[in-house]
Amino acid sequence: MFHQTRFYIKHGTFPRHSFFPTMIPVGLLLAFILPVHGNLLTLKLSGPPSLPPDASHDLHPSLASFSIETAFFETFFGNLTHPNQLSLKLLANLQSRTGVPPEIRIGGITADSTYWDPNQARSSVNFIDSSGALHNTTIGPEFWKSMSLLPQGTQITVNLVSSSSQSPLYAHFLQNLEDLDYQKAFEVARSAAYGIPQGQLAALESQCCACRFFNNF
Repeated sequence: MFHQTRFYIKHGTFPRHSFFPTMIPVGLLLAFILPVHGNLLTLKLSGPPSLPPDASHDLHPSLASFSIETAFFETFFGNLTHPNQLSLKLLANLQSRTGVPPEIRIGGITADSTYWDPNQARSSVNFIDSSGALHNTTIGPEFWKSMSLLPQGTQITVNLVSSSSQSPLYAHFLQNLEDLDYQKAFEVARSAAYGIPQGQLAALESQCCACRFFNNF
């Protein structure tokens, strides 16, 4: 019977449960392994000349995309004054590998309690009580200006409302429409349409449906 042995390298030694002595240096181990398995370093695999008929369709290159809560968008990506270079570098690296920037969805459960204030100077303000509970988020014009931090051409979906209803899909959709605060949703949607760079607003989304608007505001 063939037994597969796994080796774990930590701080240059092996853990006590491996069959190697604990203090064998990594360099000595590699000198032992590489001559034996050197042919694996040049191993090449060839696939079929064409895809089989039942192969899946091509995946969109922006598969690695992100959904960010409205209340914490600034935490992840920063603002024009203090951009978060770590997150922005991540997006840039993904774009360099796939050829397109990752798509960004802004929303989630905090979209239910997001308000628009055209006179607010700060990008976003979260009202958090003494217990640490987040009650609502207010965004201003600087919030949408922060979208310019994202890679050029990033497609952005804005979540307007979501529901906690556990009803079947159709009933869930009707409940969303009944509970939707149309005035609040319209204000956020309109601000997004004007504030997000032209051509980058991909969708205005409700929980059960995504509605696309093309310069209708």
